[in-house]
Amino acid sequence: MPFRSITADPAELNRLYETFDAAWTAVNAEQSIDPLVSAAQRERLGYIIVQLWGRQSSDLATEAVRRFISGEASGRFGSSRLSPSDAE
Repeated sequence: MPFRSITADPAELNRLYETFDAAWTAVNAEQSIDPLVSAAQRERLGYIIVQLWGRQSSDLATEAVRRFISGEASGRFGSSRLSPSDAE
């Protein structure tokens, strides 16, 4: 998860963790994430959140979910969507 290297005050770090949890729950409600690629997808979502956090978006979780679902991304995963065959 990309949050390990972030320097922020405890309240802001808590906000990021809460945002991630809310966004991950929403993503799973929208689409099924294959357990074989779950860790990679969680990391992808984390990168999306960190990018949005730098822009001070008012609703980080909703925007992160929108970008995740649409395939827009971020971080080292680019805009690709992983499938079970990618995990092999």
